[in-house]
Amino acid sequence: MARRYFRECWAIRPPAPTLIVNDFRSVVAAVLAGAGLTVAPHYLVEEHLAPPLAVLHRPSQPVVQLRPHRNPAGREHLPRIRPVFGALSSMD
Repeated sequence: MARRYFRECWAIRPPAPTLIVNDFRSVVAAVLAGAGLTVAPHYLVEEHLAPPLAVLHRPSQPVVQLRPHRNPAGREHLPRIRPVFGALSSMD
């Protein structure tokens, strides 16, 4: 998410990470413990937005992180699955 944020807001690559954590709640916990800064969804940090946590930048347009979706081979034709893949494909 940091790569996309830096690229969309400033057209640069972010600094090299010092810590890589796969779960956003763990990322927020690490930042609260003094591990540095992060790019995180507002809903995960809004309850902590008081010292020591602060918003350093607000983009003019929201930065959206799209998740890739997988098409299980051989199932795309099933009536209950076809509309889901159609809707997801139209979002790209």
